[in-house]
Amino acid sequence: MVGLLAAAAACGQTYYPAKFEMAMDSWRFTPIVQMAEDAGADRVHSVLAWKASADGANGTIQAVWYLRDETSPCEWSAKTWEAATAVEAMNVVKTTLSIAAEYDADWPLTLGGAGTGQIGTELVYDKGFYLNDPFAEF
Repeated sequence: MVGLLAAAAACGQTYYPAKFEMAMDSWRFTPIVQMAEDAGADRVHSVLAWKASADGANGTIQAVWYLRDETSPCEWSAKTWEAATAVEAMNVVKTTLSIAAEYDADWPLTLGGAGTGQIGTELVYDKGFYLNDPFAEF
């Protein structure tokens, strides 16, 4: 999936974080928008969910990236990272989609430098669990 996203970004598709966020308890949701290539409307490409508070950060999920399927827009996949902070996840999204620095002020948190886009082990996430979590089957 990341390879496809990187290829799309390399082919001139432009993405940017929406200038608003949605909130649910301690979680915030930042839509990532894909600019229309023609006169069409921009569309939500993905949504980055992130914890606004670091309470219980040790061992808990702090960010999840929900990605809309390109061929079946009603299907979404999700991934997260072990021990990732919200800022680190935002940097990964920015790097993966080649989001230009001109949109840095639109991110809900200060990204703090260029960032490497590398934040440890990427994990598939489903229904509140890492797929490799032994409790995911219960």
